[in-house]
Amino acid sequence: LAKGGQVKIYRYNGGHTLFDPTVGIIGNSGNAAYTGALVNVPSGVNMIMRGIDLDGYYKNGDASTMVTAAAPLVSIENGGTLELNQRVLLEQNYNTNNGGAVSIAKGGTLMMNQDAQIKDNKTNGEGAGVYMNGTMIASDQVKVWDNKKGEAQNNVYLADKTSVLQIGVND
Repeated sequence: LAKGGQVKIYRYNGGHTLFDPTVGIIGNSGNAAYTGALVNVPSGVNMIMRGIDLDGYYKNGDASTMVTAAAPLVSIENGGTLELNQRVLLEQNYNTNNGGAVSIAKGGTLMMNQDAQIKDNKTNGEGAGVYMNGTMIASDQVKVWDNKKGEAQNNVYLADKTSVLQIGVND
């Protein structure tokens, strides 16, 4: 990968070569898809992501390798915090449950900064982009867009009346 490049992690990489330096794929194309969360942020952990693309691989153009997951790409537990920064993209996850890209438990926090994006995720439940029982803080030029439940936009779902969505800078 080039310095400053983006690492891409697929839920399933069937049909790709074992190593492709142009997109940063390392994996075994013969493996069955993993359908759980790719990242779990447990209580007491503060995780920061930069320069990474988590791809659920549901929209790869080949129905024989399309993945339907049973979890979001990222799960944030009570007391966990995830900060998405520079060149972070959470995309193309199809979760049959709530939370296409991210699920935030009560007491969990998602912070999106700079140019972080959550796009093109799908769910049969609620919150195709973000399903939140906790807190989400978005600032700078972040985008949460084109996430769908069926054919309807379903970008952020506030599951609890105590959920907090803050947009902009907190002075």
